[in-house]
Amino acid sequence: MRSNYTKMAVAASMLLLLCLALTPAISQQTPASGQFAPYRPPRMADGHPDLNGIWQAFVSANWDLQDHDAQPGPHPEVMGAYGGGPAGQSVVEVDHPERGKYLTIGNPIKLSDSPVEVRRSPLLGEHTEEILRNLVGMNENDIHAARQQGVI
Repeated sequence: MRSNYTKMAVAASMLLLLCLALTPAISQQTPASGQFAPYRPPRMADGHPDLNGIWQAFVSANWDLQDHDAQPGPHPEVMGAYGGGPAGQSVVEVDHPERGKYLTIGNPIKLSDSPVEVRRSPLLGEHTEEILRNLVGMNENDIHAARQQGVI
């Protein structure tokens, strides 16, 4: 009789182990539609969204800026013009009083009747007096006094 109890205990233990082994596989099934937790984008340490991967995917760093025709995007039949590469001639030479001549990126939008001139960046303080006169309303005496006091 003891032998029967021992056999039953071993059989029950094996059945229990089999049930425990199968439980994780059953519980890890994909939830039904609408049961997923809402998406939470990755966050930076300051709490703002971490958009680094998005900027890497959407920048124009891989565009060919040399002279060429416009190019279609990866799937023009689906996306149309969205995602296409602009035409070239976007590298222009600019003359700067301190740097000399250098190459920079021009305007990517090319309109035949509206040419765009790419100008150099202003020097530090180059337009200060013009802004103080025209926008702030200061006269020459006020500007001179501000310079004497070290404000400008």
